[in-house]
Amino acid sequence: ITIMDPELNKLYVSPSIYEQRGYTAIEALNLPMEKTLTTSSMILVKDTLSEALLSVKESFDKEPIHRRLELQAFHKNGSVIDTDVNVQLHQDNLGSPDFIIAVSRDITEKKKTLTALKDSEARYRRLFTDTLEALSLVKDGVVYDVNQPWLELHGYSDPIEVIHQPITKFIHTSQHESFRGRQLVEFIDNRPRIYEILDLKKDKSTVY
Repeated sequence: ITIMDPELNKLYVSPSIYEQRGYTAIEALNLPMEKTLTTSSMILVKDTLSEALLSVKESFDKEPIHRRLELQAFHKNGSVIDTDVNVQLHQDNLGSPDFIIAVSRDITEKKKTLTALKDSEARYRRLFTDTLEALSLVKDGVVYDVNQPWLELHGYSDPIEVIHQPITKFIHTSQHESFRGRQLVEFIDNRPRIYEILDLKKDKSTVY
């Protein structure tokens, strides 16, 4: 937690700053904000403050003005951390800017996880779309995705016709009972299985 005046001069820094950035509260209090944030984050802070101060002039209810920012801050060891910051600009009884409260949360690991997830999804998408094999993604018996070879194999041109449909719609009725039996038994341990099945195409013809 940091409390500042409208010129961004720090008035108070909570001791928990040590947990997040390695500085004691006294060290952080005496550091100018330009030394604690990356250049791009500092620009964002100043632009947001200018906009908020303008909102204060146009405000008649004197309620705190809230903003939420993602900022990159320096740790004492020189590394950069990602933070999620909730900011409140408070006004005095006359409606003039009085003080700012900023509550910062470290989201570095969350950002890393999201980046890794995006990379993983991109790799999956390339594997899913670049193969010549007909692939479908099915969960709880419902089709969530299919690739182009799957559409061609089953006589469809648009995935919209397929996605969110029950997978049994594309399996010949003579195979439904054995397919449901395999769902209950074979998919429990996540081991791959290979078997033949009679699929139903869009024109009601069949394909193994």
